[in-house]
Amino acid sequence: GRRGDIRVLPLAVSTVAEDTPGVQRVQMVKTGPSHLTVRLETTRAADPDHVWRQLARRLTTWLTGQGAVGVDITRSGRPPTAEASGKFRQVSTRSDPPVPGT
Repeated sequence: GRRGDIRVLPLAVSTVAEDTPGVQRVQMVKTGPSHLTVRLETTRAADPDHVWRQLARRLTTWLTGQGAVGVDITRSGRPPTAEASGKFRQVSTRSDPPVPGT
């Protein structure tokens, strides 16, 4: 498969993320050709670190199955947010710093 470059349908990858137990809201930001930063909000009862590990594993498995091998997935220090226009995009392209140590 291709190494890195993420070229998948936003709805499909959003569904993979939303179907992860403990995810309340998620926003994925493509910050480079082979880098995906994830803004995660978990349900109150969930352990955020456990949900993150599950989500990262599910996304890696799904992306690899789509031929996007070697995609670097990191957790953002920011919560999912709407754009200035008020529109909430689950998948977008822009800059977002990762959380150190994740």
